[in-house]
Amino acid sequence: MDSLTHAFSISALLVATGNIGLIPFAALGAVIPDIDIFLGLFSKEIPKYYLFIHGGITHSIIGALTLGILLSLLYILVLLTAVIHYISIQTSLTFIFAFFVGTLSHILLDYLAYPGIPLFAPISPKKHTLGVLPGPHPVFLFVSLIATFLIIENVNIFQIMGFYSSFFLLFLFFFFILKIYVGFTSDGESIPSFNPLRWTIIKETQNDYLVSVRSLGSGISPLVTVSKRKQVSLAEERELKKIPEIKRLIYNSYIVSFEKEEDDFVIYDPLRLNGHFYYPQNYKSVRIKKEDH
Repeated sequence: MDSLTHAFSISALLVATGNIGLIPFAALGAVIPDIDIFLGLFSKEIPKYYLFIHGGITHSIIGALTLGILLSLLYILVLLTAVIHYISIQTSLTFIFAFFVGTLSHILLDYLAYPGIPLFAPISPKKHTLGVLPGPHPVFLFVSLIATFLIIENVNIFQIMGFYSSFFLLFLFFFFILKIYVGFTSDGESIPSFNPLRWTIIKETQNDYLVSVRSLGSGISPLVTVSKRKQVSLAEERELKKIPEIKRLIYNSYIVSFEKEEDDFVIYDPLRLNGHFYYPQNYKSVRIKKEDH
């Protein structure tokens, strides 16, 4: 989800629970994991740091807790340097707690969406997701922008957050129901799109991916078979997967195909390369010269 939606989501929760005074602290915690958009340079220049990317290391449980600690230390530093004496220890601890609630809420919401987040990084780079939403959803951003405009226009914040919470929960519930239905009635992993009636179904076999598109109400498209390997042996695939550029590609991909073209190896995500999925936008293919392998 986008940062604005993260901020509004935790703010709506705090308004509903009568903790409106904690909004600045929790909202800051809720948006700080997206600081990783500035870390992309590391993974671009040094592929082995592929977790330093948007949706990477700061979107793990350890990353979120680390960011919460850093915000807490910054808050304590501000207290010490600003010579603020009227904030009690109990109040300060409450503010610090709000930082952690915010960072962890970010992880929870992004866990709902594809292509997933590395929950247990840096221990494991594997992505995890409930697969309910298709990545950053423009509908959430649009509603968040409307809420921002209404706040600027001095509309009652309780009315705004009441509407926002109702819409947010109903939208999620709708996609949850669809996910359950499509998941139980399809043979394979079900991936949503921005059109809630259109889902991509991927079934993995030993040598291939079987890909189809299911449109609720109009049926399933013919299966498209994508080979995992073309003129590439299992041993070569295992060795290629050790290369940092390939690890980075796999991390950003839905499926990966290994091909040999003359003296080169070409590794790519066909679903992103052909525009079936637009996100993540980078690292869709890699060409490795055989002599470098």
